[in-house]
Amino acid sequence: MNTKVKVSFQLIILFFLFHFHLSAQKVDSIIPYNSPHLKATLTTTITNISLNRVNRYVLPSGREWADVNWASWKKNLKQAPQWDWDLFTTNWFAHPYAGSMYYSSARSVGLSYWQSAAYTVGGTAMWEYFGEVLPPSLNDFFTNILGGFHLGEVIHRLSENILDDRTNGKKRRQKEILNFLVNPIGEANRLMFGLTNDHHLHRNHIHRNLEMKISLMGLQILNTNVTPDQRLLPIIELDIIYGNLEDKEITISPFDIFWFEGWIRFDKHNDKNENAFPLPYWNMRSTAILHGKRKVIEKRTIIYGLFQDYDYIKTHNYELGSLGFSGGWLLTKATNDIFSNLKMNLGVIALGATDSEAIDLIKPRDPDAFRDYTMGSGYFIKMHFDISSKKYGSVKLNYDHWMMWTLSGPKGKERVHFTDIQYSFPISQRIELGMAHNLYVRKGLYSFAEENIAEKNKSSELKFILSYSL
Repeated sequence: MNTKVKVSFQLIILFFLFHFHLSAQKVDSIIPYNSPHLKATLTTTITNISLNRVNRYVLPSGREWADVNWASWKKNLKQAPQWDWDLFTTNWFAHPYAGSMYYSSARSVGLSYWQSAAYTVGGTAMWEYFGEVLPPSLNDFFTNILGGFHLGEVIHRLSENILDDRTNGKKRRQKEILNFLVNPIGEANRLMFGLTNDHHLHRNHIHRNLEMKISLMGLQILNTNVTPDQRLLPIIELDIIYGNLEDKEITISPFDIFWFEGWIRFDKHNDKNENAFPLPYWNMRSTAILHGKRKVIEKRTIIYGLFQDYDYIKTHNYELGSLGFSGGWLLTKATNDIFSNLKMNLGVIALGATDSEAIDLIKPRDPDAFRDYTMGSGYFIKMHFDISSKKYGSVKLNYDHWMMWTLSGPKGKERVHFTDIQYSFPISQRIELGMAHNLYVRKGLYSFAEENIAEKNKSSELKFILSYSL
């Protein structure tokens, strides 16, 4: 990349930093904070310094790349961002979570959604240029920023539902501890700025409808071309629907409604002596509305608008990461004992990733080059339908399709299909028993050294489910 392009890229970053940080957007918190921008900047800076020092002196893996100095800063400022070779978990979950910390640094002191998103940009740029000696990473700008303010706002909304400044004593301490587990940066700000003991006559935090379901599952892999010897695997899953779908408000603001699925899957691994042991894999999927409209017609509700999607799927057999934006709509209908949902989204993938053997064709001979996946942009389609009855149970159908053209990896494209069919039967008001079948199919086609390389990965899985609605 020539010098003019490098300088232009850095000027674009600086433009967005100053534009968003200095824009006087309305604060949408009901807590009157003093000097919120100063507090957010202070917390973001402390977060990055702390992350760097922990990696430098506590974690063995970071003692070299976290040894920053004036020379490394000067060198990084002269370099354009480039693709890195980090692990899938590092790039597609750890970095978005780090971005959510920058976001929470601003959101928890009263700044708006858009202002807090700007601090995610600022915190990411600060880390990429000054937090490590490695060159700035292009994919980190995507995952930190887009994943950061998505995950950050989900955390903030859950945090707001926990906090209640009317409480005192033991109940107040319990809420503050729970808030720390959900939103550590937000709770750290409350401690730093003396808000944990504030008492108000009203709740003082935004509270919206929250539906939560926790499930224990057993997963049996029926067919796969990767590891056919897998046994029955345990899974713990948490499903969240945030916001009232049937609210009478016409205009819907960012994250007033979102869907979140997070689960831990314990896949089987073999050590050097071929002894099997379970290894946990964290997965998550989330869709949130950014701006939309709502129409209520008798017993039907129609919601349509712009959405943001974040998918992070990591198993022993396959990997998929996707950050994108979509246009979509949701139709809900309630008649007597039957309730149904139909949701469809069509969107663009700002950056996505999927595991691929083709990456080995261009992998550098570097012991720190851990990446086993390609990255690219494209489009996605998501369709969901469910129908439920208190008497007969519920049926859910999901079909997701991602199409990505490679930006980092051999020239080619990847198609990923994910189908989920589930039936659940209520055995009490809160407890359900169910079964589900998942089918994951990935098809890749690459052109390299005048040869076409085709690959296919398939995994068929059966799940047994016990669910409890909180």
